Amino acid sequence: MSGDSITLTAGNATTYQWFKNGNILTGITTKTITVADSGSYTVRVSNSYGCTKISNPVAVSYAAQPPTWVTASGPLTICAGSSVTLKTSAGTGYTYQWYKYGNPISGATIRTLIVTTSGSYRVQFTNASGCTKKSGSKIVTVLALPAAIITPSGPTTICAGDSVDLNANTGAGYTYSWKKYGNVIPGATAAVYTAKSAGPYKVVVTNSIGCSKASATKTVSVITCRKALVETIESIIYPNPVLDFLYFEKPNISKIEIRNLEGKIVVLNEMGNTESINVSQLSPGLYVAVIYTKTEVVTERFVKAEK
Repeated sequence: MSGDSITLTAGNATTYQWFKNGNILTGITTKTITVADSGSYTVRVSNSYGCTKISNPVAVSYAAQPPTWVTASGPLTICAGSSVTLKTSAGTGYTYQWYKYGNPISGATIRTLIVTTSGSYRVQFTNASGCTKKSGSKIVTVLALPAAIITPSGPTTICAGDSVDLNANTGAGYTYSWKKYGNVIPGATAAVYTAKSAGPYKVVVTNSIGCSKASATKTVSVITCRKALVETIESIIYPNPVLDFLYFEKPNISKIEIRNLEGKIVVLNEMGNTESINVSQLSPGLYVAVIYTKTEVVTERFVKAEK
């Protein structure tokens, strides 16, 4: 095959002259020659008495080696979660085996290879004549993604007219793009986004090397309030701290919600005309009582004491 060679050796004689396709090979007068081209080779030998003889021809045939190029579908430096496709030439009867760090990749026997991990990759071709050759290496580097986390500044259930700050994690060289319902929010490119309307929010964080990651969704809910949902100046609940039942000094109560500091309703009483609510099942900590009357909605914080 192309790139290989074969050694031809004549019998014992005094002088030698080699021929290729009947043409003299000038200067080739040794007993053995190394042949690296296709053709019909003969040798004329002479003994010390001047007798000469030409050998029977030996036909040498070389099959062409397959090509050795590999191309990439894009940059060889990629972000985690992305890929680059390596591709080599097609040919009738070609077979392929891809390697990573010199080791065969199981099942990687077609002309393309989708790469998602760092490493040194090459392919070995075999053509229809059985000739094989390995390509040069392609070095793929995979870069780490940044973290992408949203931390609300307070409850994500807010009254109409109020807002909550959504804080993305920070890092050197980070840039941000905020989305709502999967759509980019124009101009929302800071690490903090102030959400005033209901919906699912995400932030896409891009680090200094250009790799991006989208956060999990934070959903903001907006409740309908009769008045601005503000904390009372004078206490209307007792006892505070409380162990079991929380009592209210407010007439015409229609509904009571007990919320944790994330805004989630953990106890609800919609019976109407209520004067108390059982909070004994709550874990110790700080909570907000949201009291609805016919004319207003007021809030007050209280502490659930530990028994």
